[in-house]
Amino acid sequence: MKPLEVTSELEVEGDEDELLIRVLDGYLADLEAGGFAEPSLLLSQHPNIAHRLRACLAGLQLIDEESLPPADQISAGRQFDGYSIVREAGRGGMGIVYEAVQTSTSRRVALKVLPFAASLDSRQLQRFQNEAHAASHLHHPHIVPVYDVQCAGSMHFYTMQFIEGASLATLLHQQRRRHRSAILLPCATS
Repeated sequence: MKPLEVTSELEVEGDEDELLIRVLDGYLADLEAGGFAEPSLLLSQHPNIAHRLRACLAGLQLIDEESLPPADQISAGRQFDGYSIVREAGRGGMGIVYEAVQTSTSRRVALKVLPFAASLDSRQLQRFQNEAHAASHLHHPHIVPVYDVQCAGSMHFYTMQFIEGASLATLLHQQRRRHRSAILLPCATS
């Protein structure tokens, strides 16, 4: 995580709106890159716009102490909305997948979380919701069933059956390696 860039209001040309936008853009870019800065630090770095900045952050549910951390900062043992996180199981284009336990049933589940920065983009949020909705309506032995779709604070997630095994990326890599070996073996014997 890189430290937040401290920008003095005296160094910024333009009005308060421009500064507010720059500060929020920087803050969200830091979150998107996997960082997590304290809102109180950001407010103290920009006292001239702190009142407006606080309102914006509160609107984004970033300074609510009850809100959950960014999706990529959920750690083992973390409990929320009836689930206990065991470990991070994988990452993909639409989120981070955790192995978790549904506390009410003691059932192992895969919990797929949309990163916070992506939830601010209405197109990515809609895509994630469409994916969860579509997957929850599919019933086939070769498709992982979806159990639940939720939003807890600012975190959007859905749970599905947890299946132990290698990732698709790992399986494809192994398949390519086997394919290359099969091509090279006849050449070595001739």
